[in-house]
Amino acid sequence: MKAPPIGAEVPLSRNPEKRNRYPPRAATRMKKSASRLTTLALLGLFLQRAEIATNKVIADVRVGDLPTGVAVDSVRSTVYIVDSASQEVSVLNGKTNALERTITIGGFPNAAATDLISGKSFVSNLSGDTISVIPL
Repeated sequence: MKAPPIGAEVPLSRNPEKRNRYPPRAATRMKKSASRLTTLALLGLFLQRAEIATNKVIADVRVGDLPTGVAVDSVRSTVYIVDSASQEVSVLNGKTNALERTITIGGFPNAAATDLISGKSFVSNLSGDTISVIPL
């Protein structure tokens, strides 16, 4: 597979129903599956998975009222979506895009990161200046 040029853009949904006033946010990782390289982006209320080689959206999942962060566990094929409005983290199956569980965090969570070595996901909370730790 030919690598995309550096800085290449992947078009996200142009459907006005799937956009809102919040800007797109990209995931921190790209995942190379058996046959394709994909990336994740938050676009308004939706998480979109795009195939890099074809520049096409291959999955579109609604992920809350105010999603503000996304983190990927590439070992377990799990995606963590931080939703500030509901003060929850949604855990999605990275292969099926199905919701596996929802974790109440509190403290107005706004971003997440995964540490594959420790097996934990860390969520920053704006209210109270705290970090929530989630076992992967």
